[in-house]
Amino acid sequence: MVLTRIGLEFFHGNDPKIRQIQRDHVKKVIDTVNDLDNIFFEVVNECSATQWQHELIDFIHDYETKHKPKRHLVLMSPGGPDVKGKWTPQDKKDVTSSHAEVIAVLNAWGDYTKNPPVNDTRRPAIMDMDHISPDGSDDSVLPWKALTRGYHYCIFEPTFPNVAAGKPSWELARRNVGAIVTYTRRFSDFAAARPQGDLASTQFCLAHLGQDYLVFQPQSEKAFTVRLEDGKYRAEWFQPESAKVEKAGVVESKGGE
Repeated sequence: MVLTRIGLEFFHGNDPKIRQIQRDHVKKVIDTVNDLDNIFFEVVNECSATQWQHELIDFIHDYETKHKPKRHLVLMSPGGPDVKGKWTPQDKKDVTSSHAEVIAVLNAWGDYTKNPPVNDTRRPAIMDMDHISPDGSDDSVLPWKALTRGYHYCIFEPTFPNVAAGKPSWELARRNVGAIVTYTRRFSDFAAARPQGDLASTQFCLAHLGQDYLVFQPQSEKAFTVRLEDGKYRAEWFQPESAKVEKAGVVESKGGE
């Protein structure tokens, strides 16, 4: 038997010398990239170590605030091995109680593959399929469920031999992910949009009231209703099964369904 130490105590321990090495390294990274706008920091991926992550998130914020001209977003990801190497999920509150501006969600927190719970964390939340269902990223409708429930969807490209990367379902899934990006850019003010499932009979609705509504119907042949503010709206029907716009027109509402 060969036993290999993988250094988990580096994250779970309290050795002051190790802590100083970590902070020196983080300061060097911040010093190097602080002038860039198009980055954010992730403390660690799948490591758990809740207290250590919280402390390092605060350290990044403190160092940038006191010593640097720019501040960047910090992401906290859940789950990972404990100090003995046993993989353990983290409670949602362990992540949401941090000062991270962005979080990733975990499959243990809800049924994200079929009926994602509304993002109620009051911060950007990433539905990273590596943490949800690594072999399930070829689902062409899940990106729409994620978007209308308030998540940033992150497809997990196939990397394992048991995943048939060449399947048509993968290309269709990628095209749907591209489509959700396109639609978010067509909102007049995407930052003002919120998940508002009560506006649509499907319960999948992302809306900027009176301006833009994106409604997802999981059952493509079934009628649905949506409650609109008074006005005229350009409308499109996008079909995930073909990744194409099937029809377009104008919808006029007097206010109501």
